[in-house]
Amino acid sequence: MGIYKKNDIRGRVPDELFPERMTRLGLLIAQVLPEKTKNIAIGGDPRFETDMLKAGLIAGLTSMGKDVSDMGITTTPSTYFAAAHNQDVDASIMITASHNPLGTSGLKVSNHKGEAFHYNNFFSRIEELEREENKMSIGGISQGKIDYEKGTRLKAQYVEFLAETIQDGTTGLNKPFAIEYGNGSATIFESVLTKTGANHVALHSIPNGRFPRLLPDPATDSCYVDLAKVVPALSLDYGLAFDADGDRFGAVDEKGRRISPDDMTMILANQVLKEYPGATIIIDVKTSLATRQYLEDLGARVKYTRVGHSWVHETLIHEEAIFAAELSGHYYFSGKYYGFDDALYSATQFITFVEHLDRPLSEFIAELPHFYSTPEIRKHMDKEKISFIMERAKEVADRLGGKMIEIDGIRAEFDDGWFLVRASGTESALSYRVEGKTLEKKEKLQKIIEEIIG
Repeated sequence: MGIYKKNDIRGRVPDELFPERMTRLGLLIAQVLPEKTKNIAIGGDPRFETDMLKAGLIAGLTSMGKDVSDMGITTTPSTYFAAAHNQDVDASIMITASHNPLGTSGLKVSNHKGEAFHYNNFFSRIEELEREENKMSIGGISQGKIDYEKGTRLKAQYVEFLAETIQDGTTGLNKPFAIEYGNGSATIFESVLTKTGANHVALHSIPNGRFPRLLPDPATDSCYVDLAKVVPALSLDYGLAFDADGDRFGAVDEKGRRISPDDMTMILANQVLKEYPGATIIIDVKTSLATRQYLEDLGARVKYTRVGHSWVHETLIHEEAIFAAELSGHYYFSGKYYGFDDALYSATQFITFVEHLDRPLSEFIAELPHFYSTPEIRKHMDKEKISFIMERAKEVADRLGGKMIEIDGIRAEFDDGWFLVRASGTESALSYRVEGKTLEKKEKLQKIIEEIIG
């Protein structure tokens, strides 16, 4: 698929991403960003490749006259925040491979509102210009500057904002908890918790680009192995887990049991709807029917969106929604925040919710609606087979009388269940999920899909 993905740039280092190419990408990004763009906030994850790639990128940007505020090791959302919160920051770039395997890196780019660009509205133009090097502008009128002090101030500003958010939402953090950082960028949350006096246990809180204990990915069970032991052993109330670049998070209850993304969506939306009754909420096409019905019962207007952080944020803005959620662990808050996916801000909302809860977290979760569902299941295959399976799934859904939602793959809904098949946006793979109101229906739909896939 090359380095140009649906939502960002990702590639292998040094085969696909290397300093010279990053300089070229810096030149191109400077060309494609709005002409008024002058100052760009830049951050990176703790991977060992990040610094050399960032140096190459900055060389390209500054040669085009762009000033750079270097935030150092930080989270992706903190770079969005820097752009959205400050009039003198016109765009942001994050160098990260998120949860992807070691030896990879990438770029996420946002505008002055912290809205991440995607392939259709930005990266397709970069790809086109990179192919046609004769159209590439080389050098600007004046050399841009690198400002490390401003980058440090921007990161401190973000930390202060999060600390104030917790303090505004609680009368104090009285319930102890643990956090799994996995040696990723989200360790800056420790500075937030120090300011709030939180009683917590931090696991793997020193950034380390080798991720020696685990690859921080809240979508995988392995991310919760230590939390599941520490939380009950120390009689803590819950545990949090962040991904490598701080835009996704997950949690465990006081028994150390992982909270599903569907349950987390209901928890966070419950908190939001108390303050914004009747608001619009966005969920991705992988979300449980039980979740949608729960939100509608709370009075929300619920809309589906395609998968991908930039697409979800775009839909949230278009629909004037107050909250959005993805099954992968991205959560988006507008209203009192800027609408982009921020795991650390989302964690402040979860912390506030639990602080006000009058019973154990596991008891609240047990009261939420649950149907019989599979997790998202992924199968690697070539594009031709993916296209064939999608067509077959559509034919079968039509024959069975399903209501089809086709904004991202095929989601076929029936009175007592649904299935989804879709192409991955980051690799050559097909993913599917099945749910039924009864176990029998879930197994029936799963058998149908698995027979189509073969």
